[in-house]
Amino acid sequence: MQIDAILTFRGYTPKKIKKGMLFLITSDEYTPIVYSLDKLPTTKKEADKLLLVLGNPVLPYIINPFHTGKGSHVLLTPDKIEWLATEYKETREITVEDFNKILLEFEGKIKLEMTEDEKTPFLLNGKSIISFPEEYLVEI
Repeated sequence: MQIDAILTFRGYTPKKIKKGMLFLITSDEYTPIVYSLDKLPTTKKEADKLLLVLGNPVLPYIINPFHTGKGSHVLLTPDKIEWLATEYKETREITVEDFNKILLEFEGKIKLEMTEDEKTPFLLNGKSIISFPEEYLVEI
């Protein structure tokens, strides 16, 4: 069973800059783009300049857009977001390019695999499975 959900990003203040950190930047068309840090700054001055230009790093979250009432609207925290179901019925690790496709083409909308009770996300090896909205997927 799948439900509609939203991919969002939350900023945080890092103790240390690390390779692979994600940053949410704005393109020339004012659309959000996720950028992954591919090399570390070599000095404290470079690290400070990097944070000044890119802002604080971000982490991905999956939220329930229909949540009302008490309790959290967060369905998945960053440590649980890893798998993407493809249009070929395969599952692979999610990439920065996938995050960007979700943001740019689907305005953050995704489908999330849920357990049969539809109350908790289905986990494969402790990680969730998300997919692009159904209108994108093509049956083969």
